[in-house]
Amino acid sequence: HGTNDLFHHTDLEVVYFNLEVMIDKVRDMDIEPILATITPDDDNDWKEIERMNKLIRQLAVEKDVILVDQYNTVKKYWYWYTHPRGCYGDRLHPNQKGFYAIAAAWHEAIPKPPAPLPSLPWLMLLLNAP
Repeated sequence: HGTNDLFHHTDLEVVYFNLEVMIDKVRDMDIEPILATITPDDDNDWKEIERMNKLIRQLAVEKDVILVDQYNTVKKYWYWYTHPRGCYGDRLHPNQKGFYAIAAAWHEAIPKPPAPLPSLPWLMLLLNAP
């Protein structure tokens, strides 16, 4: 959702616009989207990931979308997560610990469904009703 666009030198405003369109299209299908910031890429600073992430955070607020801040989740430990080289051997993708940290951030951000109500017979027992 953006990192490959940045790699191919797509303007940040175009990436922002595309994300905005995706949010609208998904919501038109009665699905609630979730945005995520882009993980670090210390070997390619020209990608302007921090600037793009600022735009992604802004878009999440403007569109009232849940945001998973993958970038801040792993940034402090990025070198640790990707060295020795990440799972693809390219120093770009996190290893198992990095993926676990990102998964934990997603798990924390996704709203949990409410607990189901008791079935009617169980409710009748609780109320001492016949």
